[in-house]
Amino acid sequence: MKNLPFILSGIGFALCASFCNAANFGADSWGHAWADTPQGKFECINNVSTSNYQVLKLNGRVVFRQTSESSWISEGDTLANGIRQSDVGCPSIIANEHGYVVIVRDTQPPHYGVQGYAVIDFNEKEPVLITLAEGQRPQDDKVSRSQRFAWSAKGLRFRYFGYRPDQVGATSGAPKPRAHELFLDFASDIVDVIK
Repeated sequence: MKNLPFILSGIGFALCASFCNAANFGADSWGHAWADTPQGKFECINNVSTSNYQVLKLNGRVVFRQTSESSWISEGDTLANGIRQSDVGCPSIIANEHGYVVIVRDTQPPHYGVQGYAVIDFNEKEPVLITLAEGQRPQDDKVSRSQRFAWSAKGLRFRYFGYRPDQVGATSGAPKPRAHELFLDFASDIVDVIK
């Protein structure tokens, strides 16, 4: 009977290992990030193995490879154009739900503290990159995960501290950053400003 707590905790661990969800996204350095998607594993690699150029893979297939001629990435509507990263490695993946992967990356020099949020929709045959808005550190980093994301079958409610989608942050004449809330409609991929 003395070992009963240890036996029960071992059974609990074994059950959790069998039924608890494993992480569906992550990173092992600033130069490698990944997420499980409906189309297979998405990876961003930007390290010594790629000569510090961005390589995006989907299910093992290269969908974008940065070259020395394309040192500046001009982000577009799909992954085929790459993901803007301001020479600081891969974007951070901060959420992954319903086939939508939320990323954040520096959109201006890192010392400005401006970080751009975007969503990659892997439910489309050609994954779509949807720009949300720019947050302003250090205040934006204080928004907790439970406050930042509210997922539903219809869309994503996203909260952050920074600038409206139609505003450029940390520039001369820019408005002061403040708390905002957006809604991404999954049916249309349209982003609406709620607050």
